[in-house]
Amino acid sequence: MTNTQKKLWEPKVGDHAAIRYYSDVVPCTVIKRTAKFVWVQRDKYKLQKDWKPDIIPGGFAGHCINNYDQRYDFTRDENGSIDKYGIRKDGRWYACGQRYGATRLTEGWAAFYDYNY
Repeated sequence: MTNTQKKLWEPKVGDHAAIRYYSDVVPCTVIKRTAKFVWVQRDKYKLQKDWKPDIIPGGFAGHCINNYDQRYDFTRDENGSIDKYGIRKDGRWYACGQRYGATRLTEGWAAFYDYNY
């Protein structure tokens, strides 16, 4: 197996995962797995009440200087929408139906909203 074919993560049913867009991140749970595909169900997440964006003048309307300090609470959502991901030659999981693979799936629950995008 070459470096470009190395599997970086082997998701299993029940694993927590994160859908990574260009900059935003959404938590999900693996609900089905085959050799080449993974189905995930989106979970609920809520920004913790003690965190507020600290916006200063800059950019188009402002710049959030504490953007990477966000903290979230996660809850499993058995009614969440379902997405399908396939493994590619680089060993990463990408959203099915996307030509260039901008949306990826990674290990572990995570959430992020990019206030500076």
